[in-house]
Amino acid sequence: MVRRWLVVAMLLVPTLLLADTPVSRLKVGYRKWAAHDCKALIQGNDAYCDTQDCKALIQNNDAYCSSHDCKAMIQHNDAYCDSKDCKAMVQNNDAYCASQDCKAYIQNNDAYCTSHTCKAVIQKNDAYCD
Repeated sequence: MVRRWLVVAMLLVPTLLLADTPVSRLKVGYRKWAAHDCKALIQGNDAYCDTQDCKALIQNNDAYCSSHDCKAMIQHNDAYCDSKDCKAMVQNNDAYCASQDCKAYIQNNDAYCTSHTCKAVIQKNDAYCD
């Protein structure tokens, strides 16, 4: 009986820990999100999501994706990318960036941000979401 509970605990604990894992900063950096999406991504709660891509990233499930960039982020495969920023995020290489926000996400430096969403994500503060 003890062995059975030990096995259950060993399987359950890692699952619970992964469930609370926030969405990667690079995953959310490939596009400019709506205010509720921004808040959802920072708080890790898809109840706030306005878009399917937002829900997909939080749940790490590309079945919800409405863009190829979204699918690329989840599968970590730039073959799906429709944009240079997407490719930059997947490869973690700002040489591909087409926007300053892209560069900000990769370098984790909000001095490059041109949008409030960018600053919100990097600072993990949804007060900047707009």
